[in-house]
Amino acid sequence: MPVRAGHPQEKLVQCDVRAEDWLGKLLLGRYRPVHVLAQGGQGVVYLARAEGGVGGFVRPVVVKRILPDGLENENNTRLFLREAKLLSEMDHPNILDIIDLDEVDGQYVMVLEYVRGADIGRWARFLNDQRRGFAWDLAVHACALVADALHYVHTRRDADGAPLGIIHRDVTPANILIDVEGTVKLADFGIARRQGDKTEQINGSDVVRGNFSFVAPEVFVGTPPTPAADIYSLGMVLHWLVSGTRAQAGKTLEATVFKAIYETPQRLDEASLEVPSALADVVEQAIQKDPLSRVPSAAELAERLRATLPPGTPQRFAATVQSDLTSAAFGAFGKAISLAELDAMWRDYVPPSEAPEVVVPAAATGRAEGGGPRRLLVAVFGGFALALIGVGVWWRLSTPAVQEPSQFILVRGDVSAVGAGIDERAPATGPTAASPTSPEGLPSDAPPSEDPAPPREAPASAASAERPQPRAEVTAATLTRTFSQRRGAIRQCADRHSEIERVQVTFRFDVDESGHVRGVDLSPASTAGTPLGACLLGVARGTRFGPLPRAASFSIPVAVRRGGDETP
Repeated sequence: MPVRAGHPQEKLVQCDVRAEDWLGKLLLGRYRPVHVLAQGGQGVVYLARAEGGVGGFVRPVVVKRILPDGLENENNTRLFLREAKLLSEMDHPNILDIIDLDEVDGQYVMVLEYVRGADIGRWARFLNDQRRGFAWDLAVHACALVADALHYVHTRRDADGAPLGIIHRDVTPANILIDVEGTVKLADFGIARRQGDKTEQINGSDVVRGNFSFVAPEVFVGTPPTPAADIYSLGMVLHWLVSGTRAQAGKTLEATVFKAIYETPQRLDEASLEVPSALADVVEQAIQKDPLSRVPSAAELAERLRATLPPGTPQRFAATVQSDLTSAAFGAFGKAISLAELDAMWRDYVPPSEAPEVVVPAAATGRAEGGGPRRLLVAVFGGFALALIGVGVWWRLSTPAVQEPSQFILVRGDVSAVGAGIDERAPATGPTAASPTSPEGLPSDAPPSEDPAPPREAPASAASAERPQPRAEVTAATLTRTFSQRRGAIRQCADRHSEIERVQVTFRFDVDESGHVRGVDLSPASTAGTPLGACLLGVARGTRFGPLPRAASFSIPVAVRRGGDETP
């Protein structure tokens, strides 16, 4: 039977659901998403707060949401629920825990434990970027722990003692998570299957899912996967970590499949003289083309891998992870948001109804005639470690009208927007957050809609054509409210990195119509190139300004102060 690849392009969402719709919304009475970690055609993954504990107890969790109305919605829903059921039946220190499963607004929601760290793939890419390479003993230690998890999965039995025959089927670097204390977790059982499960099909063809650089060769020819397929995938992950080369990856899908079936990767001790031959022997056997020739079980694989390690490897692994994953360089790598930024997002979140931002006029201004962009200057005072002392906004809009700056001061009270050219009726958009580098398990961006709204009909008369049409506007209060929600995050940057009492910086944003930050610069350059600058840029990239009438560019001057109160 022919085999077909399951591509992300086959999972386009045919609905108007936005990932940001759930940011700040309390789900199931206790989970509040605060940040989009990953987004694709099948669903969205959020960083969230579990609220409602005794004494205001709050902790971070991950919320996984499946989107409705996809082209493969029925199949994706089945996989989603199967993953939840499998995880609910497992209890192992090296397997990601499930916390909850329920339904919100007709969409299934899975709540998982939050791993404060990164996937091993991102760590490996960071080490390569730093010209360090992945130490073979650290890679072996991590993979031995994953082998422990796979042995647990492969040997699970039902209540009657019958083998469940569970196969993970997606052992890849993106699905091996490591926290800052060195704990290793196997994640994403989205395509796992039990013995007897039917093979997925699309148009009569079997579907092969997963990262093809790590898929076992027999899977490509339609052979049902066995535990040996997981052992092969883990062997290929270890081979990549140590060698730095994806030996099975080709320039095309066909080339990758050909390599998987016919080409044998180079032995690790031939790729590096530092690798002991005993380790090269184990990996070579794990990635044999014939499933029957591989290491017989994940338990034996874990045992043989550990036998190659020098004493003290677990301690060295934990210390290296702690040093690397919490470093400023790792936080800035790949334009991601640092762990400190993610911590601030869930710890310092303030619901919009409790935010003390209000904009009232400080001075009246007139109108100016002419062409060019409009400007809004918003002076903001308040907070402890951070004072937003000015917001200068230059909108790139097609309208020719220009407004002179309108002065504002931030005080406590009700939000209002007063001044020439500012629409007080425009809805204030609540604060939202952005995502770091996406987990490889989901596409990093959903495809753009191919069905834009049809243009409005032309006016019936010249008089109606000349009549000005209403246009939604964003108020100064909206911008002030949104960015001032990042106060806690900027305070953490200042406390962690700034060695002076006060720093004046300016953010220059490029934001699209959905409110996503597409580009941001920081000046002066002397600050931008420092750890403080990297942290502040992470805050800026993590801001969501809500839907805008058009794409916009604007600058926000900010005074960052360590400790004490900020005064006008």
